[in-house]
Amino acid sequence: MYLHKYVNGGCLRASDRIVFLLSPGKVFRKNASLIKSYFEQVPSIDNAPTTIHASVDVYTGKNIFVGEMMKYLEENVQEDIVGAYVHGSFGTYEEINYSDFDGLVILKDEVIKNGNRLANVVRHLSETRKFMLQIDPLQHHGWFVLTESDLNNYPQTLFPSELFQYAKSLFNDQGRELNLRIDYDKQDYSASFIRLCKSIERKLTAKKYPQNMYELKNLLSEFMLLPALYIQSRDKKGVFKKFSFEEARKDFSQQQWRIMDEVSLVRQQWKMQERKRKLLTHTRLLSFNMAKILSPAIPKELNQRMDDKFYQSMLDFTKAIRAKTK
Repeated sequence: MYLHKYVNGGCLRASDRIVFLLSPGKVFRKNASLIKSYFEQVPSIDNAPTTIHASVDVYTGKNIFVGEMMKYLEENVQEDIVGAYVHGSFGTYEEINYSDFDGLVILKDEVIKNGNRLANVVRHLSETRKFMLQIDPLQHHGWFVLTESDLNNYPQTLFPSELFQYAKSLFNDQGRELNLRIDYDKQDYSASFIRLCKSIERKLTAKKYPQNMYELKNLLSEFMLLPALYIQSRDKKGVFKKFSFEEARKDFSQQQWRIMDEVSLVRQQWKMQERKRKLLTHTRLLSFNMAKILSPAIPKELNQRMDDKFYQSMLDFTKAIRAKTK
C-alpha cells in the first residue's frame, strides 16, 4: 500500500502535500528512505510452488499519449524496472472515450534498496501521470505497483496472472517474458470483492451520491468492476474484465442485471466540455488530486437520469451480487 501511494505522487501523509508544494524533491527523498526501511524489515518468503510463464506483446496501438509514455519510460527508467505494461481496454486496443489507462510497473529489488535511486525512479514515474491525464483528465488511479521479489510469491488476487495475455509491454525489448511463482492454496480470492461491495454499499446507503464528474466516474468504475471480482471470487481465478460481464450475467435475472447495462451505457456516452478537459489536463499541481477539486459538474440531463431510483438500483445489485458468494 505504501509503495503504491509513493509511486503515484510521492506523498505518504497528508502533511507531505504541503511540503510537496515547496519542494517536491524533498518529499521524494524523505519517503524513499521510509520505503527502503520498510522493505528491509519484511522477512524473506520462500518461492511459491507453481510457476506460470507469461509472454507479453509490445504495444503497437495508435494512442499518441501511450506512445509518448513509452518513449519517456525508455529514456528515464528502463534500467530500474523489470517491466511496464498497459492492460484493460488499451491493452486490447478497444479503448473508448475517456477510458482509464490501466498500467502496471514492476520495480527492481535493487532500486528499492537504494534510497537515492528509488527517489529518482519514482519522480519519473510520477511524471508519467501527465500522460494518463491527457488520456483522461478524470483518471482516478495511477500505476499498479509490484516489486521484482513479488514475482517469486505472486499476489495472484491483486493482479491475476491471466491478465498478462491481454496486456501489452510498454518496452520493446524488456519484461516481455515473465516467470510468476504462485501458491494457489494461499490466495484469498474473495477479499477484494467483499471490500469493493462494502465500499459501494456504504456510499449508496448513506446517499453520498457523486457531486461532480470525477466522483461520478469513480463510483461507476467501481460498480463496473464488480463482475470481474465476482467471477474471481466465484471461480477462484482471475478473469479479464471484458469477459466478466457476460459470464456474471448468467447468474442474475434480466431485471437484476438491467442496472449494469444502464451504467455501461452511461460510460459509453461519456462527454466533457473541451475547455474543462484542457484545464484538468494542464493542471500539474498534485496531479490527480486537482481533478477532484476542478472536476466539472455533472450535466443536468445526466443528473436527471441518475436519480434516487437509479442509485437505489445500483445498491440493490451490489447487495445481490455480494449475497451470491455467501
